[in-house]
Amino acid sequence: PAGLMAGGKLGQAGMSVLLLEKMEKTGKKLRITGKGRCNVSNSRPQREFIKAFGAQGKFLYSAFSRYFRDELLDFFKNELHIELTEERGGRIFPSSQNAHEIADKLTDWAVRHHVNILYHHACDSLIVHDGRVQAVSCRTLNGPQRYEASAVLIATGGASYPATGSTGDGYKLALQAGHTIIPP
Repeated sequence: PAGLMAGGKLGQAGMSVLLLEKMEKTGKKLRITGKGRCNVSNSRPQREFIKAFGAQGKFLYSAFSRYFRDELLDFFKNELHIELTEERGGRIFPSSQNAHEIADKLTDWAVRHHVNILYHHACDSLIVHDGRVQAVSCRTLNGPQRYEASAVLIATGGASYPATGSTGDGYKLALQAGHTIIPP
């Protein structure tokens, strides 16, 4: 979902966006979250929410100071036109109780905002020159492909559920771009 959302926002700003999707559809992991119901957020206050992540939660303060629950819920309601319901424990789900609604509407929204999605494109390397990413190399159903880029955003998810495409590809790509990976 991060790639779709970031891509859509960049598209809204007039940028040319190409989303390279490894799987046959977007949001494979999102579609099974919350037992297929998609727990999108929680109504707990920010400080309490972050506290649930223990000592590692500190890194969330910076991001959440810019975009937290209220902004996310407004996005779902006003941009995706998804009704939400709060359940016990402050858990927030789509009223439809269907994770596919979230994934499908997010994908449609990104496409409406000029995100070009290419499916079955597994990014396996970044082409870096003088410390700057210049292209992305992918494996596709038709063989290897290379895409030139003035900017690259890595939004591959982690390595938590390989059947959904979450195989840790982003860690390898981030290392190629010069980033450091800190194990959890």
